[in-house]
Amino acid sequence: MKVKRNIILSLSIILVIILSPAIFVFIVDPIQIYHSQISLNNSKIKYFKEQRYQNIGLINNFINRSDENYNTIIMGTSMSENFIPSKFEKLLNNGDKVLKLTMSGGRPLEQYTLIRKALETGKIKKVFWDIHSYYIYLNETQKDEKHNFPYELYSNNLFIQIGFYLFNEDYIRYSWDIFIGKVNWTKWSESLDTLYFWYDRDVKNKKFELYGNDNNLDKLNKNIIHRNINYEEIIHKNYEYPNIENYILSVIKEFPDIEFNVYFPPYSTWFYRNSKVEDVNRFLYGRIYLVSKLKEFNNLNIYAFDNIYEIVNNIYNYKDYGHYRASINDLIMTSMIKKENLLNEQNINEYLKNMINNINSYNQIYYKKLEISKGKQ
Repeated sequence: MKVKRNIILSLSIILVIILSPAIFVFIVDPIQIYHSQISLNNSKIKYFKEQRYQNIGLINNFINRSDENYNTIIMGTSMSENFIPSKFEKLLNNGDKVLKLTMSGGRPLEQYTLIRKALETGKIKKVFWDIHSYYIYLNETQKDEKHNFPYELYSNNLFIQIGFYLFNEDYIRYSWDIFIGKVNWTKWSESLDTLYFWYDRDVKNKKFELYGNDNNLDKLNKNIIHRNINYEEIIHKNYEYPNIENYILSVIKEFPDIEFNVYFPPYSTWFYRNSKVEDVNRFLYGRIYLVSKLKEFNNLNIYAFDNIYEIVNNIYNYKDYGHYRASINDLIMTSMIKKENLLNEQNINEYLKNMINNINSYNQIYYKKLEISKGKQ
């Protein structure tokens, strides 16, 4: 009997030793999957800057468990990361709370996995979502080589989620850092409102200034490729877009009571001018394709900003071919809330003709500091 008790005691001690790190992660819960974060001195909540990991915690903590009215979400890629939720809330002016769930380089399947978790809570009424070029060009199964998406954290199988999260060496370390209040601030933020916001950092690092300096402008001008995009050729294309069909439209169809506001980010005209004609044709026809779906969905609004020439023709607004200043995000936000810059069956043809004419006539890159207005196209 004594030997049996000793065996049980020994096994119990071993089990406690094995489980104690996982229990500690559960207690602290650094990315707030199961409850609000806990620290030794009850300091401000820390938010993990690794979006693919933190977003599931935001969904669980602010949408699923919270009594606050988080019923509007911002989806998308780095093109949407400079949106400020509090600005959305101020413009909406209806008491709704806005949560940003963006992912830098977010692939279609990743965003589909994420948005379903948010919508399945039954609390979301409105979505704002950028249509990145990934939806146009990528194969359905193509992954982001720079980021690993933690599908295990989004799994409905609790054992898979627990095994991935609670026994993860990184989260054991993060839990300890948060518990004692000493975190690596390159990985964590105390502001939910500016979480994932990169504009100030890149201005400080002179990313915009370097892209628009004289040497780079000379280089860009020398490399301008003379393209001839043809409207008649585009409208007779018949491209298929499985990523849009499977990972956007399927969601819009499944949740008919939710308002979806999708927008095409205003890439610079230089981007289109220096892309292959076939790629540009495919990209522009994507607008025709999506607009053609409007008659099937009463809950879909489509926006585009390519014909605001003070944005797309001016390299001052960009740090590379497509990433723009935060003021552009403010303009996009204001336009969507006011239902401006909409694409529909009545204006899509004129819109494309104007866009194509601008691309074809864009022969000289310029850089001019200016304040972006918030008017219509």
